[in-house]
Amino acid sequence: HLRALFTARGVDAAVDVGANRGQYYRFLRHHVGFRGPVLSVEPIEALAGDLARRSRFDPHWRVERCALAASGGSASLNVMARPVFSSLRAPDHSASGQFADKNVVVRTE
Repeated sequence: HLRALFTARGVDAAVDVGANRGQYYRFLRHHVGFRGPVLSVEPIEALAGDLARRSRFDPHWRVERCALAASGGSASLNVMARPVFSSLRAPDHSASGQFADKNVVVRTE
């Protein structure tokens, strides 16, 4: 479905915000067949470094190590036990405790 949507809308570039380990990039390339430029934004140093190394093999893939927010400036990133939960905000377990053990700060960057 996404392949048809990208074609119908003439999508010629993609932005992957919170790229993590590059799952969306791989999905776009291998399942959607998208060959246009992809910008992956990932604030966690180790993950961004890994993505940057892998991006050397694709001239249409750019990786930026930064976080996106409503305003500019510097902030501390809370890196959680499961990196997919990492955030500029503190963890909030009030809605559900289902992932409470994975949504805990292990360090800040």
